[in-house]
Amino acid sequence: MNADDKRVMAAVIQLRWHLDEAQAEFAERCGWSPTTIAAYEKTRAPKGKALLELDAIAFEAGRGDLQLVFQEALSEELGAPYQPTHGLARQDVS
Repeated sequence: MNADDKRVMAAVIQLRWHLDEAQAEFAERCGWSPTTIAAYEKTRAPKGKALLELDAIAFEAGRGDLQLVFQEALSEELGAPYQPTHGLARQDVS
């Protein structure tokens, strides 16, 4: 696990805490199992579609800082800049 993975995992925790939700509640919001949320917080960073979902939830929660973490991780995974269709893009945040 690298530093970027740890940053994404910390962002998952921060988003859940911001929403004041237990792992089970957050899992239901995301459409995932509580085991998946626990893994994303402790043992493996989310990838692909999960990052898109977390980006959208962070947007809805008004957490542009966390959106950027998820967007940067997705860009890294894709090997190309991710251009969201909602909310903040990297250049919109100073």
